[in-house]
Amino acid sequence: MNLSCRNFSSVSLKGDRHEATQPTHQAGNSHLSYAAGMAGTCVKSCKSCNHTAHAQLLITFGDSTTTTKPADASGCVEYRAKGEDCGTVSNPTGGSSGFAFSPAEIDLTSPPGSFTATGTGLDTTYGMPVVRFYDDSGEIVGSANASSVSTDGLTLTATTPYLGNAYSGLWTLAVFNQSSSGLVYVGAGDVVATGRDYGVCNPTEEQVSSCQEIIGHWWDYDTCTCVDGNP
Repeated sequence: MNLSCRNFSSVSLKGDRHEATQPTHQAGNSHLSYAAGMAGTCVKSCKSCNHTAHAQLLITFGDSTTTTKPADASGCVEYRAKGEDCGTVSNPTGGSSGFAFSPAEIDLTSPPGSFTATGTGLDTTYGMPVVRFYDDSGEIVGSANASSVSTDGLTLTATTPYLGNAYSGLWTLAVFNQSSSGLVYVGAGDVVATGRDYGVCNPTEEQVSSCQEIIGHWWDYDTCTCVDGNP
């Protein structure tokens, strides 16, 4: 099968601990489930749901490192695992305002020169708000400072950042105010990115099996290469 994919492991909530379950693969904008024997052939990522929509979530891995990601409109977040570790996802202490972005669809082959975000809580006291672009695997693919903010703090306008290395999918755009101590999360919204799907990779069975026989290695269908996942 020709497949452009990344290996996503959904995570189920047990108390405050998330454990990897059935791996899934993503082709274009569709999530497809495959047998567990396919696991490890693509980039390992995790998905956690049942959170507040657009909330800022804290992800803590087993080695005590942390990262933050915004939940999408359905209360889910996808992010890269650390090895096989999906870590713990906890609820935020910050804001969870929903933002509407215009345009709501970005053609990556001809992105708009600028965009607007409308929500609540925008503040320019310490500088212009910042918008971070998260792709559907939770990676930051772009960031932009607002060029203007309405006096009522409801709408910002910003120049679209360079997105030449990003791919199609459902993205989450997160808005932050600047403060004396750094960025403060305000809220997020979703946009659809189109025009640049993951390239088709069709390796031979021998290529994939030879790669997987090496400890800590997996076949990356995005780059169509054998990747060393060892720390």
